[in-house]
Amino acid sequence: MELKDRKVFLENDKVLVTLWDKDDEYLGYLIWGNPDIVKYMTSFAYTIQNINQMIDEEKRSFQTTGVCNFPVFSKIENAFIGVCGLHQVDRGYQFYLAIMPNKWHRGYGSEVGSLMIDYAFRVLKAPYVFALRHPDDEYLEVVLEKLKFERASKRYWKPTNKMHYSYWLSNS
Repeated sequence: MELKDRKVFLENDKVLVTLWDKDDEYLGYLIWGNPDIVKYMTSFAYTIQNINQMIDEEKRSFQTTGVCNFPVFSKIENAFIGVCGLHQVDRGYQFYLAIMPNKWHRGYGSEVGSLMIDYAFRVLKAPYVFALRHPDDEYLEVVLEKLKFERASKRYWKPTNKMHYSYWLSNS
């Protein structure tokens, strides 16, 4: 599918955040089937069935809450680069980002993250946004710092059986 044919959710000069399309299972597999990404999320490998269920859950989340983890594309490279999104938790939102490792350190994470944070604060009127980071995920640490998140504490994350860092950003 051409980028011009995708349903746009958010965009700037560098990235395009789109809605999930019926034929996007392969995009989910590129992210959630990639062991270099999944190792920061869980201690087991996702199956194709798991990934299809995750995409269906993201579509349902968007239909019911207006937010989810969205496919993200580089407008510069005309290529899929990952997923980014929000999920409502209590009064705030959890920020999620997974960028393809071959696209790290090119500014995409902070570009799409800025769009998503702006949307959370300006449109959703979120009082805060938080994120969890695996202790070995140095890329996400750099992105969260660029987005002005502050490290708050450590929380146990059952899927990885590790303590993850939590980060907070207030809408002030």
